[in-house]
Amino acid sequence: MTNDTTTVANIAYKWGFYDQAQFCKHYRARFGCTPTETRKKSRLVAEEQS
Repeated sequence: MTNDTTTVANIAYKWGFYDQAQFCKHYRARFGCTPTETRKKSRLVAEEQS
């Protein structure tokens, strides 16, 4: 999820979801946040570490 060049929609389709919203719903249920929130958090952590 931390690769900013791949869209969430493309990741969803790659994992067999035909609907980005369904992917996000399942992602949130599993990880407690949306894919976009995961990316934002990852960027912040990377910036703090550099």
